[in-house]
This record gives sequence, structure tokens and C-alpha cells, in this order.
Amino acid sequence: MIERGYNERVVLNCNMRFGALSFEEYELMKKAGFRMLLFGLESGSQRILDEINKGLTVDEIVDSCRKAKKAGLTVHITVMFGYPNASREEELQTYRLAKRLMANGYADTLQSTLVVPYPGSRLYETALKSGWLRYSPGEWEH
Repeated sequence: MIERGYNERVVLNCNMRFGALSFEEYELMKKAGFRMLLFGLESGSQRILDEINKGLTVDEIVDSCRKAKKAGLTVHITVMFGYPNASREEELQTYRLAKRLMANGYADTLQSTLVVPYPGSRLYETALKSGWLRYSPGEWEH
């Protein structure tokens, strides 16, 4: 990208995994023409992160956002609410973490969604076994 000068003509955004890159690699992304990174924060509760096999810690979430911002990238975070086993306090932990990232300038934009048990996910299998879904497998379009 840099050698061919594409970084001067093309602006890139991408989905990003927390903990995947060093500060120097974020700087290289910025130099290569990347503008915005979308991080799937999902939850601010370590228990929920572990339960959904996110494979990271809350500290790694904060550290990745901080590094990306320091490198000059725009950081967009997505949070999810409505995990079946989440307590009110765990939902508030998610809210507080997102608020802290925004207030500290480590995230620029925020998107919030409700948890959806997509077919093929562990949550979907749990939803099927628990009788939480109105429709049977194969009727997902409903």
C-alpha cells in the first residue's frame, strides 16, 4: 500500500480484534491509509467475555483502544446488551466501560446492539435447548 502510493489515494476501514496488534503496527496501519477500526467490545464484564469465548480481558480492550487512538486511528466500538445470563451489574459494567473509553478519548464512536443468537453460535444452541426461540431451526427468516 505504502510502496505503491495507494495510501495517498485509498482510505480503508476494517473490523479489528482487540489485542491483535502492537502500537507500532497500528502506526503502520495509519501510514498505509487506514482511517477507522471497528472493535467488537461486546461486554465490559470479564465473566461474560469468558462465557462467550472472547479470548481477551477488559484491560486488553482498553489497551487496544488506547494504542489505536495514539496511532491516529478513529476507533469505533460495538457493545451488546441482553446476554441471557448477564446480571444488571454486568450490563452496567458494559455501559461504564464504553462510557470510560469515550470519555478518555480512546473511542470516537459507539454502536449498541441487542444480543441475537445466530445459528451456528453456542448461544443459538443454548437458546434452542432452553426453549427461548419462537421459531424452529430453518425458520430463521421470521
